[in-house]
Amino acid sequence: MINYVIKSGIVAIGLTTATLGSALVIIKTKQYLARKEYKAVVKEKMKVLAQLQEEDEDSEVSEEEASIVSVPNLPPQTPLPVEIFEQNYLEVKP
Repeated sequence: MINYVIKSGIVAIGLTTATLGSALVIIKTKQYLARKEYKAVVKEKMKVLAQLQEEDEDSEVSEEEASIVSVPNLPPQTPLPVEIFEQNYLEVKP
């Protein structure tokens, strides 16, 4: 009877170890594949960035094309004077 209990305990420990070991292998494999995929994505993005930088260096843009165009219908944005800001935005109105 005692031999039966000891053997079943050993089998249970062995099965638990095998289950945990296989779970660890699965987790490590998924981590490896995710890391490999991440490195591939980063490598692809770096290639695209290098290509864009080369195109940027090759292209000649005149200063007129690169300047910011203002919208004719909108007035220029200026900061509010301090008095108007304090009067309208700092007072609590009932």
